[in-house]
Amino acid sequence: MKLTDTAIARIVPGSSGEVVVRDSQLTGFAVRVRRNSNGSLSRSFLVLYQERVDGKRRTVKAMIGQWKNPWRAGAARDEAARLLEARDKGERMISAKMARKLARTVADLEKGFRNDHLDTVKPSTAKDYGRLLDRRILPAFGEHKVEEVTRSEIRDWHAAMRKTPYSANRALAVLSRMFTYAIEREWRTDNPVVGIKKYPEQKREAWIDEHDLPAFKQALAQRSGPYAETIRFLAVSGWRVSEALNMRWSDVDLKRQIVFLPDTKTGAQKRSISTDAAKIIDRQPERTGHVFFLRGQHFPLCRKKLRDELIAVCEAADITPITLHGLRHTAATWSAIAGANTMELREAFGWKTSQMAERYVERAETLSRRGAERAANAINLFDTPSAKVTKLHR
Repeated sequence: MKLTDTAIARIVPGSSGEVVVRDSQLTGFAVRVRRNSNGSLSRSFLVLYQERVDGKRRTVKAMIGQWKNPWRAGAARDEAARLLEARDKGERMISAKMARKLARTVADLEKGFRNDHLDTVKPSTAKDYGRLLDRRILPAFGEHKVEEVTRSEIRDWHAAMRKTPYSANRALAVLSRMFTYAIEREWRTDNPVVGIKKYPEQKREAWIDEHDLPAFKQALAQRSGPYAETIRFLAVSGWRVSEALNMRWSDVDLKRQIVFLPDTKTGAQKRSISTDAAKIIDRQPERTGHVFFLRGQHFPLCRKKLRDELIAVCEAADITPITLHGLRHTAATWSAIAGANTMELREAFGWKTSQMAERYVERAETLSRRGAERAANAINLFDTPSAKVTKLHR
């Protein structure tokens, strides 16, 4: 029987529930008709060919696709002829569907990932994803075929970023989400990122203690301009850098000393600010757009230049430079030392849970105990002899 759309529509399986009918014109081209559990019929085009395995010949089936959606009989016959010709030449038999998959690049995957996934995350997270996609992922893998990216290639790429472990780990996480997205779209059957270990990350706990704080304050007082003002605000508020840089006048209520933050790490928040923080905001020159901006241009401040300003202040104070995030640690630590409890810290610094706040309360208690011990040791009421250190010789 020549397999035409009309002929295929008349094929009905017998009691076995399945029948395979071969085409009379093209050897190896066939259609399989099955009866589904609900009584309906499914029809699929196949290529049948002989292959010797362990000295025995067996029939191998290669799927072309479903009848009508998307294959009509004529197009399926042409596809079968192409596959059989490739096999006769010793080439790999790749279906049209698989060929389309193999032709898709990581750049194609990235476009779909941006359109379908980035809209589901917070704007700040989407911005971070976009930066990593543009700077880390696309330059390395953009032209690679999605199906051909290997775990070894990803491991080498991750290893090349070992000097910036935090950024390397974030880029690896985004790439993993992209390949999960590829699996969802049936562009791949596995995620090659799985099994690659991330670099250990040291917790950024540096802060300005009682020894360095006076010199830091004095050096900061000598600085002027929007970057110095932003550092003053970060020092007294303990806000995340992105929160301060993105703060707009439309979200500020100075009278109530409240700022609405539409996009923070833990979602939208209404944050109370101190009198000193309100004073810094109030003395900024304009009342529209960003609170902290470049004069005359009204552009948001650059994070790198803000970091450079902080380093310059630390160097002028002759203290070890800290990170911008270190200002948050500083504010939280001093707040806990001053007696703030866990709930007060959580509300003031915008943490989602109390776990982070408890760390600063514990730090304040530790510092308090150290101070008490130092005072007792200095007074030495019971004339306890000091420990004597003896050098040991072999």
